[in-house]
Amino acid sequence: MSGAKREDASLPLDPGYGAAFDLIHADPNQMLVVAEREGRIIGTLQLSFLPGLSWRGAWRGQIEAVRIASDLRGQGLGAELIDWAVAECRARGCRMAQLTSRNDRVDAHRFYERLGWNKSHAGFKLMLMVIDHARRAGKSRHQRAGAHRGPGAASRQPANRCVNSGTQLDCTPVLRHI
Repeated sequence: MSGAKREDASLPLDPGYGAAFDLIHADPNQMLVVAEREGRIIGTLQLSFLPGLSWRGAWRGQIEAVRIASDLRGQGLGAELIDWAVAECRARGCRMAQLTSRNDRVDAHRFYERLGWNKSHAGFKLMLMVIDHARRAGKSRHQRAGAHRGPGAASRQPANRCVNSGTQLDCTPVLRHI
């Protein structure tokens, strides 16, 4: 299912977005990144740092939800954003960076291959939850499940904002709710 069908940006926003933002924002192994140019948001991504047992306990960087404004595609901004994310993975000591892309997104696959990424695995998903009436009533899945918010949930970790000055992408921590 495409993001256009899966997501709903109509106002008021579904409270599930706010709950997810709070959980991601409180987790030091998660980064929400916003790329800006002249005050305009031009791109986003989510970067997750995952510990694992494979590769002798290596960490991985998981890059997700990569978006560049449609009128700015083809200008190298997506490559800059991915390069920034890979540099963050290296700085955190990750052995590898990984991402997934739907099978029908052939242009995105060519983009990642041009950047040196290799197709290495087939991915599988099993949908476990359907949007239900409790969510529509304003309760996030975490409230319905009574989920623990994890260590440090009360402290606020900065989100990241990437600013493109026209010559390069500069990403610096900022506190910002999207």
